[in-house]
Amino acid sequence: PLDQRTRQFYKALQTKLNPGGLVAFNVNRHARDAEDLRNISAAFAQTYVFPLSHQYVVLGSTDAPRIADAELERRGRELDRQFNVPGISFHAVSKFLQR
Repeated sequence: PLDQRTRQFYKALQTKLNPGGLVAFNVNRHARDAEDLRNISAAFAQTYVFPLSHQYVVLGSTDAPRIADAELERRGRELDRQFNVPGISFHAVSKFLQR
């Protein structure tokens, strides 16, 4: 279960999100990374986990309905345009979540 400080942190973070907003976490792979992923998933209505070679990118949303695949792709393309991170394509990573 989430400890009290972790719960408080996630609740405070959620108050900063706009409706439909997402928060992103970079979780490095380590012995207890599964616990970290469970804690994030327990705190947010929806989570999206993108496994990469040495870490996970985890998106948390307070929106109860799951984001549609086309919207995930749109947001991924927008993140690519906004941040232009060498070697990372948010649009390509969005393919992991498609049903």
